[in-house]
Amino acid sequence: MNKSGVTLSRSDVRRNAVADAAIAEFARTGYHGTPISTVAATARISPAYGAWAAILTAGTRHPNAH
Repeated sequence: MNKSGVTLSRSDVRRNAVADAAIAEFARTGYHGTPISTVAATARISPAYGAWAAILTAGTRHPNAH
């Protein structure tokens, strides 16, 4: 469930975790200095599952994006 009381699917929860991890790691080491394995480890998912599409759009599709 998110802040608005909407129940999220497992894929939505996972996508948000990847986006949160990507944003945090990009802030720490920059976009070019952040390997997918680091984002995956921070999000606690398999690197094979950590799709770059989710990471590339993290700043624009994430619910906390400004």
